[in-house]
Amino acid sequence: MTSDDHWILQPAACPVCSADNGRFLGFRGGWAHRSGQGVAVAIVRCRGCGTSYPNPTPHPRDHSHYDDATGYFAPGDDAASVAAFEATLRQAAELTGAPGRLLDVGCGLGQSLVAAANTGWEAVGIEPSSTFAREGRRRFGVEIEDQVLVPALFERDSFDVVLFSGVLEHVYDPVGLLQIAGEVLRPGGVVYVDVPNESSWVQAAGRIALRARRRDWCIALSPTFAPFHVVGFSPRALRTAFDHAGLDTVRVDGYPLSLASSGLPRPALALAGAIERGAARVGRASGLVGWARAGG
Repeated sequence: MTSDDHWILQPAACPVCSADNGRFLGFRGGWAHRSGQGVAVAIVRCRGCGTSYPNPTPHPRDHSHYDDATGYFAPGDDAASVAAFEATLRQAAELTGAPGRLLDVGCGLGQSLVAAANTGWEAVGIEPSSTFAREGRRRFGVEIEDQVLVPALFERDSFDVVLFSGVLEHVYDPVGLLQIAGEVLRPGGVVYVDVPNESSWVQAAGRIALRARRRDWCIALSPTFAPFHVVGFSPRALRTAFDHAGLDTVRVDGYPLSLASSGLPRPALALAGAIERGAARVGRASGLVGWARAGG
């Protein structure tokens, strides 16, 4: 739970392309949330690259909002999470030629590190939340470094793959983080990004429903309440982020998400699920995966 004084609001330009040309989408949080969660902020969408972000942007006074590992990570199927990472690493091996050395940035509880051990990868996991890292060590017995990715943390050309799974939507400078990833990758190495798709049909349906109720709210992002998303990507925005970071896009694909933990009322959840299934068939589902390659 966070309070109003936990957040410092600062004017912002687009965190991907730096343009200051955002179109107002609606308010999010506080009085603009059906349960009153968080603090109200205005969400805009960049007219240049399609990135969604809060303006002004709330910056936390500290990172205590990430202290509750058991509350933040909803109970789930750990085996299924590990299996999903194993499938991702098989794709990575196809792109790089063979299993090699990987870095998972913001590895959370470390399911990717378990998957790496199962599939022949040498893995390093870093996690800025010491609470998350401690819970991952306890639950999976993996080695997680309490660390953020900063320049010179690792030697150049030292990894074949860098993973950002559910990470870039939480950071204030996603392009800068991708640039560092490009520096630590060997020539031909790849970056993997998994983020929500803010141009999905579910997002569009939510905006229409709120406008029909004459509410200037939106459902994009959650800057001041869990899960604390501050940057919203579309396929175009993710490709732009890769380009600005000096990476070559390999592919960007949509995939369907389970909305069971979204907190939506049952009728809205049923409708959103139906929309999501249809959207998945035309590339407008709520999940977004991107692969990009380092040059050299």
